[in-house]
Amino acid sequence: MRHERRRGFVIVAVLIAGISGLWVATSLLFLMQSDVRSAEVTMSRTQHRSLGLSGLRLLSDVLVEQRDVLLSGGMPTVEDQYSLWDDGDREAVVRLLPHGPDGSRLVAEAGRVDINHATAEMLASLPMLTLSQAEAIVAARATRPGARFNSIYELLAIEGIDVTDLLGDLADERSMDQALGEEGDLAERVEARLVGPQPRGLSDVLTVYGFEPNLQQSGKRRIDLNVPWSDELAERVTERFGDGAARALEQIFKETSFDEDAQIVRVLRGFRVPPEDWVEPLDALTTIPDVHVAGRLDLNTASAEALESLPGVDQSLADRIVAERESLDASERATVVWPLTRDILTGDDYEQLAGLVTVRSWTWRVRIAAGTVAADDPDGPIEHAVVYEAVIDLADPRPRLGYLREITMLQTASTLAAALELEAEVAAAIEPDPVESELADLDDLMSTSDLLEDMLGPAGDGMLEIEPPIEETPWPADEPAESPGPPVAAPDTGTPRVGRWIP
Repeated sequence: MRHERRRGFVIVAVLIAGISGLWVATSLLFLMQSDVRSAEVTMSRTQHRSLGLSGLRLLSDVLVEQRDVLLSGGMPTVEDQYSLWDDGDREAVVRLLPHGPDGSRLVAEAGRVDINHATAEMLASLPMLTLSQAEAIVAARATRPGARFNSIYELLAIEGIDVTDLLGDLADERSMDQALGEEGDLAERVEARLVGPQPRGLSDVLTVYGFEPNLQQSGKRRIDLNVPWSDELAERVTERFGDGAARALEQIFKETSFDEDAQIVRVLRGFRVPPEDWVEPLDALTTIPDVHVAGRLDLNTASAEALESLPGVDQSLADRIVAERESLDASERATVVWPLTRDILTGDDYEQLAGLVTVRSWTWRVRIAAGTVAADDPDGPIEHAVVYEAVIDLADPRPRLGYLREITMLQTASTLAAALELEAEVAAAIEPDPVESELADLDDLMSTSDLLEDMLGPAGDGMLEIEPPIEETPWPADEPAESPGPPVAAPDTGTPRVGRWIP
């Protein structure tokens, strides 16, 4: 009997040991599979990040090939999606995501107000900013290195401007849905179209990338009048307008100095030159000697809200400009004079705008999702999508990135931050103790800021220079600078451009 008990105990022990060993082996196998799967996902994400950077280079090349379109005030065209390779089963793609207020995939930064050059009065004219906020922005700008912001996210450090003010409703973020081929149902798209394109926050009307090359429509450097009269200047004016114009301008130089672009307009008005004849002088002449000019608002792409920042332009005039530009022909879109020739603005109004407006955009913001899709469903979901937001700078013949950030987790971070804001609103509605409420609000604010840290980066961390700075060449690359004085071979340090070199 004792022998049988011992044998039964041994059998049970062996069974327990066997089961334990099987459990351990299964657990190890599961962990190994998890590690392998995690490694596969990590490797896939790394590969897709490289695909995204390759896609941005491809997109930069597509845009820079259309520089003649940009010089003529036109809008470049891009495909919704580009294929990088196809092995028969999977296709590597770069998908442009809609992210403008109107769902556009290319957003012109020159269509936004440049916070590094706008006055407090201009900023206060925006519907979403008060005078005190505008003055706070200008005051904060003065304390920055070089008296300039490097990122619009630096505005979050200003009291009275929060994440919702800057970005709008965080719950509206849909970048990952779009990467997965889910842009909302039909009812949502119809409702959005009926409501109309409205700026969601300050990020839709403000920028730090408002710069362009100081060029005529022909691609040649503009003629700088902010210099003493010289034979070289006379030669350039004669070449562009004829000998009679050069002699007349020489006489004007004896009584007038051209220290701002508004002076060119005053001279034209003083000689009663009809507005339709202003086109060529305003295209060819400048009072800025630099290779690039900054802070000008693009009349052809700016929203009505951004246009209201211009001196003398109220809501009704801004709405007229937006409505009228839909009917412009190619020649009108190429000149800054069209609001005057279309009788939208008076001569007095236009004189205030000289030097503040343009009809060209050279910096374009894009969002792309990179990854692989099934070859038989190219518009389907992107596997392990990596999402980038970038600003492509075309202000020189060689395109560069002025801004680059991976925002793959943007939608998740925005959803969590929106939930925190809603929780704080509900808690406030219950009327808690004032002291406890103040502490709770502080905790919520810090939590929201922490959640968005990865999405936005710390204040001021708005640029990534992916290539070392090189000596810039005036456009076109094979032409010497044509302005009076020595050729300009490097960018002017007075108007440094974010992301291209560090001020």
